[in-house]
Amino acid sequence: MKKFVFAAVATVISAQSFASEGNLRFVAVDNSPFSSICVIAAEQGVAAARKSAPREFNQDIKCNGQAISQFARQFRADAPVQANNVVYQFVVADERPESMLCKQAVSAGVESLGLTRRQMDGIFCNGVRLTSFAKAYQAN
Repeated sequence: MKKFVFAAVATVISAQSFASEGNLRFVAVDNSPFSSICVIAAEQGVAAARKSAPREFNQDIKCNGQAISQFARQFRADAPVQANNVVYQFVVADERPESMLCKQAVSAGVESLGLTRRQMDGIFCNGVRLTSFAKAYQAN
């Protein structure tokens, strides 16, 4: 049977603005290592919490009733934000033929270039192979 460890952490939120992550302050409600682990996880991430207390750390730690990983993700200011409907606009930085090919590959597909696979393998767009670049940025 799994042993669950609960640690309580109080979150003090500035009443002026709930939108800004910078207004959060984490305070451990007791001196237990688990509360400290939760505070570190919220402020610096789970990896930092694991590093700070390797003996006490385990994935079953609960912070304010949530799994430590979920708790940390909820409060990390540098957590990746999922963006929907991203639109890329490509601007050719120079007049080199390779730059024009990169833009065309993204806008019309690599087939529109009329090049063999071998020819395309020698062309790089922003340091990425032409085919990979076009595949990554081509509109669906």
